[in-house]
Amino acid sequence: MQEIRARATPRPRAALVVADVPEDLDESESEPEVGDDIDEDDLEDPISSSGAEFD
Repeated sequence: MQEIRARATPRPRAALVVADVPEDLDESESEPEVGDDIDEDDLEDPISSSGAEFD
């Protein structure tokens, strides 16, 4: 009787990815504060920007 040996294949390892993030990065600065003025020019009219025409 022949002995069958399984070939040992290495399992793939999970890659560890580390991003280079500056220490002085403050996430709260990117969010608008309560009471900040909103520039109305930056807002789009959803009806006129959809391209739909109404009679």
